[in-house]
Amino acid sequence: MASLGVPHTSVGHLGTISSYTSRSKVVRKPGYSLLNWIKLGKSATDLTGTGGKMIQVTSQELRKHRKLEDCWTCIKGRIYNLSHYLNYHPGGVSEIMRAAGIDGTSLFIEVHSWVNEIKMLEKCVVGHLIASPQFLVPSAPSVANSATNSNSLSPSMQRKAALIDNINDPCWKEATLHSVVSLTKDTRLFTLQLPKGVSMHVPIGYHIHLKAHLPSSQQLLRSYTPVDHVTGESLLNDKSLISLIIKIYPNGPMSSFLDKCPTGTKVNLSRPEGTFDFSDLKDTKYILILATGTGITPMTRIIRLGMESADKQLIHLVYGNKTPDSAIWLEEFNQLSSLLPDRFKLTNVFSQGVEVNMINLKLIQDILSQYPDPTSGDIYFCVCGQTDFLITVSQDLLSLNVPSDSIYTFW
Repeated sequence: MASLGVPHTSVGHLGTISSYTSRSKVVRKPGYSLLNWIKLGKSATDLTGTGGKMIQVTSQELRKHRKLEDCWTCIKGRIYNLSHYLNYHPGGVSEIMRAAGIDGTSLFIEVHSWVNEIKMLEKCVVGHLIASPQFLVPSAPSVANSATNSNSLSPSMQRKAALIDNINDPCWKEATLHSVVSLTKDTRLFTLQLPKGVSMHVPIGYHIHLKAHLPSSQQLLRSYTPVDHVTGESLLNDKSLISLIIKIYPNGPMSSFLDKCPTGTKVNLSRPEGTFDFSDLKDTKYILILATGTGITPMTRIIRLGMESADKQLIHLVYGNKTPDSAIWLEEFNQLSSLLPDRFKLTNVFSQGVEVNMINLKLIQDILSQYPDPTSGDIYFCVCGQTDFLITVSQDLLSLNVPSDSIYTFW
């Protein structure tokens, strides 16, 4: 496997900026044009993976199909197997993977409202989603009287309580930019305030969509994962506040817009979406996190909950950045590794400087040599970074015979 240097990363993907032509596109490989996709659909290839048999699919079953080689999503009640379509998508693999294993209807409408998905994906239809409530909402008193720290909720409740309390619109709610803190020269901690009387619980590893409107009537859409400190006071004590770490790109429409916004600016937040389930990690002895740049964002809450858990698992963070100065919350991670050396290990990887290194197959092999057989299921791997990083690291782990159900990639 080719070595992979530490890339610029961001957990967030450009959705739409008023028109299709202004969306981010990727250069597709030769042989993956729209015409090639039409030809594949007319061939005898089974694009459903079910032999063409239509089936009824529960949300629990849908959640199991969120890998590159096994990618299902739901659009307007229909379940599609997009495994063959990934490389044909003009927006790239990562855009498709945002909807893998979940109901991607709202995301599809935001980005592709003019596309006839039935015609485009007619040969990929697996079946239909069995209807279930959009939100599983505990009674209001149980939420209001719960401990202020969201980690007090059980993992199953965290998954089920993907809710926005007291909000009539199940998809979007207006929020106000409450504060902005610089973390590095090009990353900021943005805190958003929900309206009075409204609170949001975002399950660990889930993301939200952030929507903003420009004076020119353009609309920006991007997804981000809420964060928390790994030490000290939790950012989640006030459930009316949502904290996001965002990398500022000079030509990034959303990040540039937010960086120039004064406090008090109005934006819209979506309901939480995701498939990560922390309870999947409860039977593992070790959690190995491989993250680069702002790929650290979903890991912050995993690390904090892991440290507060009674399971006493060892979490090993392999954190890739260009330089120490560009590493987000590096001081917190260093402090945690000093305070709890038997619970938390930190391996910093810098692609620039005196000792240049990179997260590649050799480094992964060296780290795994410190642990039991990675094929045993005792190690759970969490991976987050740019698309190339996710694909390469996932392939590296699979080449080492790591079980696919022991790997979670945050797209």
